Amino acid sequence: MSGLAVMINISIEMAGFMLCFLGIMLILLGTKLDRATRLYFMLLFCFLIGAMLANLIGLLTNGRMEYHRVMVAANFLEFFFNYMLSFTSAMYLLYRTDVERRRTGIRLLVLSVWILQIVLLVISQFSQMYYYRSELGFYTRGRLFWLSQLIGSIPSLINLVILLRDGRRLSKREQTVFWLYSLLPACALVVQNYVYGINFLFIAVIASAMVVFITIL
Repeated sequence: MSGLAVMINISIEMAGFMLCFLGIMLILLGTKLDRATRLYFMLLFCFLIGAMLANLIGLLTNGRMEYHRVMVAANFLEFFFNYMLSFTSAMYLLYRTDVERRRTGIRLLVLSVWILQIVLLVISQFSQMYYYRSELGFYTRGRLFWLSQLIGSIPSLINLVILLRDGRRLSKREQTVFWLYSLLPACALVVQNYVYGINFLFIAVIASAMVVFITIL
């Protein structure tokens, strides 16, 4: 990864940290949001901070063999927090659209996908499935990196199905925002599979999360 790409990623993450801390402050200072929505956004911002911090640590330890274990842990946590983001987002959309709690099947599907993501992530730690460290100590994508992006996009696809089936329960403005929130990260994952260097996923998630928060606030 070039020095320019590293600086761009760090700049993106610094901006992301500030936006997330601003969101957390607004929640703590008190809003008109209901308890479940406040909890969701608190988790969302915390998971985003965790994912960006893990990515930042990975960037700073990339190519430094003495920090091998730190980079491995950072890579694991970045994937983990991103999977938690997609899981909580799908569950929150179900909370907003399924007031009667009838969509048990979809909830079980979301949970099953999340469990699959975590199981494969743990397996990847003991193989070179998703990523590995080269002999020079640099982060390198594994043969099945595309699989991590594919299963990472499934919750976004589930969100689209939920919106198609129950989107009418939301206002027109909320529908537009949630469509944006579901499509942007999914598109970013597709782009990320072919482009290495700039973290497009963080750009998409941070932007869409703030749009949803401002709209609901």
